[in-house]
Amino acid sequence: MVKTLHINKSKKPKAPRLKLKLKPGPPAKTKRKKKMTSSSPEKTAEKKPEAAPPKAAPTLAPPIIMPQALAVNPITGTPTARTIILPVETRNNLSLNRKLILTWQDLKYLTSAAAQAIIPENALGASSRTLLPNTRVGRWILNVTAPFTSSGGAITTFTISVGDGVTPARFISGIDLKTAAWTLGVTADYLYTVADTIDITATIAGQTMASLNGGSLELYYDEVDLNSMPTLLQP
Repeated sequence: MVKTLHINKSKKPKAPRLKLKLKPGPPAKTKRKKKMTSSSPEKTAEKKPEAAPPKAAPTLAPPIIMPQALAVNPITGTPTARTIILPVETRNNLSLNRKLILTWQDLKYLTSAAAQAIIPENALGASSRTLLPNTRVGRWILNVTAPFTSSGGAITTFTISVGDGVTPARFISGIDLKTAAWTLGVTADYLYTVADTIDITATIAGQTMASLNGGSLELYYDEVDLNSMPTLLQP
């Protein structure tokens, strides 16, 4: 007798399960969350420290220019320009170390044809100061920078001489003050062995000194006090 086997096709046989033993590996690293330094959710780049600004170069204050020293005319109270000491460069190039500026405001209070002490820095109308003995002067130059004029009209003649108490025109003689021009005076040195002053003599004709209303002049010269030199170099 043949037996028939009935196979249930709906059920499939299960495959045997394989069990694998895995070796334990190193523990997994956990990532730490970085703290946000900004309230913005976006990640911001790290800020580099700012470099210090360069120091500014120190500014030099402009040199202080002292005003020209002025004397006061004892008669009128008006200022009178005093002698200006010239720079060393001028002394080396031109052999001149002094300049005196006189204007019509100085000359108008003088007496025509009368000598007036101007060096040392005597206020016009006085001659209390004198050059020391053993003072050498020379190399005189006169520059009429502006012609002298009068409120009364045309001046017939107006001249000036430069000298001292002994010789009124020792250095410059009779120069016209109505014309702007340079005049070279006595260039030779003169040594004062006794105290004296340098004087000017201004002489006007056709108008008066008091009527002057314009004009100026400059006197250049060299002055050296030999008393300050060593004894062997004294004359």
